Amino acid sequence: MEDLDYIYRHFTAGLSAEERKTFDARLQSDSSFRTQVSDYQLIFEGFRGMRQERFFQEARGWKGELLADSRIGDVEAFRAYLSGAMPESEKAAFEARLGQDPALAARLEEYRLLLAGLKAMRAEAFYRQAEAWAKELEMAPPAQAKKPAVKFLWPRAVRYAAAAVLVLALAFAGMKYYALSNYSTDALIAQNYHPRNTPATLSGREDLFREGFNAYSEKDFPAAIAFFSRIPEENPRYAEAQLFLGYACFESGRYPAAVQAFQRAADAHDQRFSENAEWHLLLSRFRENPASPAFASLLDKLTRDPQHSFHDEALRLKASLGSFWRKLAG
Repeated sequence: MEDLDYIYRHFTAGLSAEERKTFDARLQSDSSFRTQVSDYQLIFEGFRGMRQERFFQEARGWKGELLADSRIGDVEAFRAYLSGAMPESEKAAFEARLGQDPALAARLEEYRLLLAGLKAMRAEAFYRQAEAWAKELEMAPPAQAKKPAVKFLWPRAVRYAAAAVLVLALAFAGMKYYALSNYSTDALIAQNYHPRNTPATLSGREDLFREGFNAYSEKDFPAAIAFFSRIPEENPRYAEAQLFLGYACFESGRYPAAVQAFQRAADAHDQRFSENAEWHLLLSRFRENPASPAFASLLDKLTRDPQHSFHDEALRLKASLGSFWRKLAG
């Protein structure tokens, strides 16, 4: 009996009682046959898994999350550009942006690779290809029933299975890279960290503040922390000093100190700085412990306040934290 058909019928319960006895006896005595059966089992189970509707529904869901993610800038432009739907009048301007903005070009390439991988996994074409590979394993023309033909077909089947696994592995690796690049704690903080570029004013004789800001601008964080910390609470610039003290602590990895500084800045209730301080207090708590009740409470507060300057950012961050991509980032 032709081995490939024999093994296939074994896994699909197609052997008669007598054939099962013969199969089991050969499995015990023939090591090369055992290896062949083991290899076929891996391929058969892989194809069976890929043919399950649950797999395709999940893959479609991944694509849906990607396309619905409002946090990703320029998604609509990416989609139109890659699909060829972008009008020529817009295409030239978009390509100019790509040439001037390496980060935008990199995001476009990530998006292209991801869509290619997701499309490969979710498409009916992939399903049909998997079916074709399986059928090629299941069926051999009568002229190929002899052992030499089986020896020729088997490596090819293994190559098909390896190609299928490679498609899945590459797609998953791309998805994992995308998730880590955009949804890890580091990535989300980098996307949402918005320190003020300049103080409200550097005029007058606020020597401590000026020296602190100069040190901060030069990334001499220990000196900046020392200067800002010496500005007393009765000083009119205390709230702003605490805000910049928080920045210096945050950027130098002193997150507990950053939490305290941003909290003092927020508690000063200076409308020029309090909401920025609250947002960066949130990020500091996120950095300390994304699962902390203090972080969750403050995030909830900001998402419920449509008048807050960082309301939209808070909504996007909350959506990102609940997304499939955040779970994949780990």
